[in-house]
Amino acid sequence: MNSPIQLNDQIRDAFLELANIGIGRAAAAMSELVGRHIRISVPSIQFSQLDPSSSIPEFHSSATVQVIQEFQQGLEGRALLILSRDGACGISSLMLGEEIDPDTFGATEQAAILELANIMIGGLTGSLCNSLQMSITYAPPELQLISDDHISLGPWHANHPVGVILKASLSLENCDIASYIALVLTEPSFKTLESKIQNVL
Repeated sequence: MNSPIQLNDQIRDAFLELANIGIGRAAAAMSELVGRHIRISVPSIQFSQLDPSSSIPEFHSSATVQVIQEFQQGLEGRALLILSRDGACGISSLMLGEEIDPDTFGATEQAAILELANIMIGGLTGSLCNSLQMSITYAPPELQLISDDHISLGPWHANHPVGVILKASLSLENCDIASYIALVLTEPSFKTLESKIQNVL
């Protein structure tokens, strides 16, 4: 079972502000890419000590698309973009300019979601690193299609990993798509991040 981590309000608010700046830049990049206005907001953030079965209940019992990208250097961990299958198809339709059949979510559609993940994860981690004067290197992203009832943030090699879980809402005209961006950090990396935010404050 996950154990919530209590941070002081200043650090929590600063992290949420940096996340919204990065996600705002991602929304601008997405809008330019598809030629239509997209708004992405981060209304909530949660910090938790993760156990091996850590998951996001909202996506239980539904087909899910997740993109995982590991990073290292200034911070060590992995980033995940998690979407429902219907949400992924909706975004793919927008990016490709054509209707997508959820039952035939093929290579072209998966490439569109990888591009979305690249923009959203890069916006978030880029905002953190630029503001806190850090640098990280990325491994190639990996897309997974999941149809079971347990969407896991692991397994991962780190002992006592810390999850920073952000709920992100993608809005286009009358369509709202719920997604999650999760940063799963080693415990030392999370402490480093917390310390750098404290120093900035």
